[in-house]
Amino acid sequence: MVAKYCKKFVRTYFPKSSLKRMKAAYYKIRYLKNAARFKGKNVYCPCCDKQFSRFQDYVPSRNSDKNLYVGTSLAVVCPSCASLPRHRIVCDYLDKHQPPSSSKVLLFAPTYGLELWFKRHGIRTLYADLFNRVADVKVDIQKIPFEDNTFDFISCDHVLEHVPDYMLGLRELCRVIKLNGVVEITVPIVPSLAVTYEDPSITSPFERIAAFGQDDHLRSFGMDFSEKLKSAGFDVTVVDGDACDPKIVPLTAPGTSDSNKIFICTKRV
Repeated sequence: MVAKYCKKFVRTYFPKSSLKRMKAAYYKIRYLKNAARFKGKNVYCPCCDKQFSRFQDYVPSRNSDKNLYVGTSLAVVCPSCASLPRHRIVCDYLDKHQPPSSSKVLLFAPTYGLELWFKRHGIRTLYADLFNRVADVKVDIQKIPFEDNTFDFISCDHVLEHVPDYMLGLRELCRVIKLNGVVEITVPIVPSLAVTYEDPSITSPFERIAAFGQDDHLRSFGMDFSEKLKSAGFDVTVVDGDACDPKIVPLTAPGTSDSNKIFICTKRV
């Protein structure tokens, strides 16, 4: 309990510059701690460009439905940057379709691994988040404070399940991306759901865990997600993780809703 309040105090009152330095230091220590234990070349992380004997085990959070992790591999966490399969698939895609260094890039609530990929390739990014103080700009995806056709690349990974009006968020993404730009999107998808399920009357944490798999999720996306993207004004290409190098472990994991497909969206002409 004391540690919890200490973390909250640090995140609330420490200067942003200090929080960024602490974040970078944490991942350096993480790598130094795990480098010897996971030394090897069996698996590869394209986010941080490091190889290991295996990936670490994922530990489901207390605010999620543990049943979602039964029957899937949990050995999926990068020992260095803590990336998951979906993050490595995104960086594998970026390796093959690298944006120019002059690109205007917007990252919504990015993982450290994704930030690191852009840093390694000399591409400046704008880190956007509604709540995290480490972010460069405070942004509500439902009302993005930038002009039309501003960005060359936008990443939005596992954000829309938390957004009250996700269709409004999608239309905003479509508005601010350039005509020849790319929006990369991932969401947790329940394979057994043909149609996305949401119910605004479900508000308690326990009910949301039971209904949507996590206490801060507002819906469960179904197999109709591509159609949702198209209705927001996008042309959509689905990149399947199974087509990636097996060394990055592009499998369904750590949860059954982590299908590890990324949606590459371009503005419809």
